[in-house]
Amino acid sequence: RGRTLTEMLDEEGGKELKGMNLEIISPYFDDATSCQPLHDLIERIEPREVRVHLPRDAQGVAQVSSRLHAAVKELSTRSCPVSWGSMPDEMLRSGPAAQAAPRFVHAKVYRFFSSSPKREIWLVGSANLTRSAHQSGGNMECGFLVERDMNGQSRPTYLVQTDEREPKQFKAAADPLE
Repeated sequence: RGRTLTEMLDEEGGKELKGMNLEIISPYFDDATSCQPLHDLIERIEPREVRVHLPRDAQGVAQVSSRLHAAVKELSTRSCPVSWGSMPDEMLRSGPAAQAAPRFVHAKVYRFFSSSPKREIWLVGSANLTRSAHQSGGNMECGFLVERDMNGQSRPTYLVQTDEREPKQFKAAADPLE
């Protein structure tokens, strides 16, 4: 229908998403001086806090440009802290052993959650945190918006833990399909 991803989330989730925490897992980002898709999500959805998984290669090189890394951090406000983070090591290994090789995280997840009331709403699909994935007339993206049944579950917490370590190296990775 020609909607942006942000418009779709607002129209389908609307007031249900407002004020929830948001964490984003995306392997690819624009090589740009701003992160317009994240800016638009924050403006329209008004999350309580945002954490974005920072993809790193096996040597620890951040897979985003230094300009975009700084731009995401600049979106942080008192009313909506925005930070880069990382997922637990055990989720980033190719096996259960501590010395198992790291694996590439190809998932694209936009997870909205609140602890009180206990609630989780997930958008899982093909949309990276890029302009071409988020704009009307951009890439054709597919995803599922689902609410997880929290009955009998513990209060949801972040999967992405804040990581204030400034990367020593940056190398923007491009999605080979874009």
